Amino acid sequence: MAKLKENMNLMITVLIVFFSGINIAICKSDYIYRPKSYLLFFVLYLTASSVLTYFAVKYRKSSSDMSRVIGCFIIFASFIYVITLAFCFDFKIDNKINNVAYYELLFLVSLASSLTIFFACNKIRWLKIFVGILTATFSAIFALGLFFSILLSTFGENTIVQTVKSPDNTHVAWVISSDQGALGGSTDVYVRNTEKDIPLLFGILKTESNWLWTARWGTEPDLRWKDNNTLLIDETSYDLDNLPDYVT
Repeated sequence: MAKLKENMNLMITVLIVFFSGINIAICKSDYIYRPKSYLLFFVLYLTASSVLTYFAVKYRKSSSDMSRVIGCFIIFASFIYVITLAFCFDFKIDNKINNVAYYELLFLVSLASSLTIFFACNKIRWLKIFVGILTATFSAIFALGLFFSILLSTFGENTIVQTVKSPDNTHVAWVISSDQGALGGSTDVYVRNTEKDIPLLFGILKTESNWLWTARWGTEPDLRWKDNNTLLIDETSYDLDNLPDYVT
């Protein structure tokens, strides 16, 4: 127990790095994680962050010198985790605004927890000032990016107008109509292998979607399956076992 108290910051940093590694592995494997309940995931995320922060602050006086030094890097480890999460987590909840807001909430929870640990465990004044300025700068850039993402997401609307499953139910293809108002828009066809999905206790690892075809907005493609692995779009065949690199 004494060792745990002395190395609490080390344990937290290792956990953050470990889950960042999992995020990268999921992304590299062309999967994406979708929770069964976004509300439950957020509650668990907030609870885990709060508990770890509580113990880190509670045992700060027992921390070893190495643990205090490592505590200075928790903020940057949190940034890495949140960034990697963006590439392996399915944020398609209801619309783009909700997606961005949900991601922003996860970011704010991580930032608040890591800053609390850092300022509670670090006694070097100049380092506190430096990290405070650096964190404020990164946060401002991040917030500005989110603002423009939300602003741009208010333009246009994406609607799934057709969905067809393969005869053996291993693939699903769908047509998305993207109405961008005065900017125009597009009609796109995507396909996904649902057979390779991996169910988990609190969610599912979904295979990434493949973009196959695009045309101007308002186009109504004829979408049907020739066989289990061949999709016909306006009578043009797409062999799902031999897709070119640009559609993945």
